[in-house]
This record gives sequence, C-alpha cells and structure tokens, in this order.
Amino acid sequence: MLFRKFRILPEYFFFIISALFFFIEIPQLSAFDYQIDKYTVDIDIRNSAYLLIPSGQAKLRLVGEEIHILATGRGYNDTEVIVNVKPLVLNYKIDIVLTDVKKIITARHHDGRIIADYTFLPHLCSAYFNNSQMGFSPEDYGITVYIPMQDWPNPSSNNVIAYDLYWKKPLPSRWIKYEKAEEYYCVKLAIPRKYVTLSSNIWGVIFNTRKSLQPLDSNEDYDKLIEIFNRIHQPQATGELH
Repeated sequence: MLFRKFRILPEYFFFIISALFFFIEIPQLSAFDYQIDKYTVDIDIRNSAYLLIPSGQAKLRLVGEEIHILATGRGYNDTEVIVNVKPLVLNYKIDIVLTDVKKIITARHHDGRIIADYTFLPHLCSAYFNNSQMGFSPEDYGITVYIPMQDWPNPSSNNVIAYDLYWKKPLPSRWIKYEKAEEYYCVKLAIPRKYVTLSSNIWGVIFNTRKSLQPLDSNEDYDKLIEIFNRIHQPQATGELH
C-alpha cells in the first residue's frame, strides 16, 4: 500500500528526468565554436595524450585570407596555428595539441645524490623517466619514474615527493601511485598544472632510500624528509625531461 501511494506514474516520469537535467550542470566536453568575421571555427584544444584540456582557450584574428589562432592552456606551452580560408567555405574544424612545458627533472636519494638523469647520462642511470601523459588528467602534469627495487627498500607513496630544486619547496601532488614493473617500481606523480607555471624549471623526484626506515606515513615524517633535503647544498641539474 505504501509503495502504491508514492508510486511515480509514467506520465510524470518525463518531467522528473527533465528537471534533473535542468538543475544538474553537465561539464562541457565537446569542442567550442569561435566566431570571427563571417567564419566559424570549431576548435578542440588537446594535450599530448589527445585529451581535451578544460582550461584551453583560443584567440582568433583575421589576417587577409588567413585565420590566426593562438591556443593556450594552464600549464602548457602556447601554440599558434594558421587556417587558410577557402572560397565559399565559412565553417572550419581544427584540433590543436599543446605541448608540455620543459622541466629539468632528476631522481634523487633523500640526501640529494642523483639516482637518474635520463637525458644527460642514460647509460649510467639506475632509474629512468617516461614522459608520457597517458593515464593522467589533462589538468595534471604527469611524472613517471622507474626506480630499481633495491634502490627503494621501503616503497610508499609517503616515501617520495616532487620537489622544486631551485626554490627548495615541495610540489604538491594530487596523487602518487606506484606498482611493480619487473625489477622496478613504476612511480607516478600527478602535479596540478598550475604549479607548472608557479614553479621553476628545475625539479626533482626525491626518494627516501634509507634501508633502516619503515615507510613514512605521517606528516611529521614527511616534513622531516623535506628538512633533510633542505640541508643539502643545491646541486646543479643537468638534463631535461620534455
């Protein structure tokens, strides 16, 4: 009886669904149409993983028979492309891929010694980087580093940090994950894109490689790790990760 009393009649179901769509804001995931003069340009702004960049914006200007498009995105390099106007064609579609800002990144022990410098001495590195942005949100700058298991005896997301070596400050991570990959740990750090522009271009991924320590699980230990590295004289970086 109670179920029948509050039963939703079929004729009211459509109005309830319509109201939900009216009050719930659905994120914009499609391309944007930009108007300049009599032309309409449908623009997708993507990252290297070909994902749409939520902060992507475009500015258009008409120069003779060319449409100049300046595409920007927070934490990405600006890119300018030119669309040649064709006779009797008023609508255009274009995908623009923004490249990542270059960062000099090294993997280091907690005492500042380099574990890896992927581009400078690849034949001497015990750890290495992968610069792919696959698996990361376009709102994050993804860092992937492979470190040998023997070099990281106490693996933990609290035993690794991203660090601005120039300003000597940690880079906040949205998340840190790691998994076994043969004889390595594959460690992924997602840095919010706003810190790409708010930081220097000299970064480090600092691992707590001390064998005698258990994984660091408290903020107090995390602060101690930062303090230890701050005591080390800032070494000169030597490579680039694109």
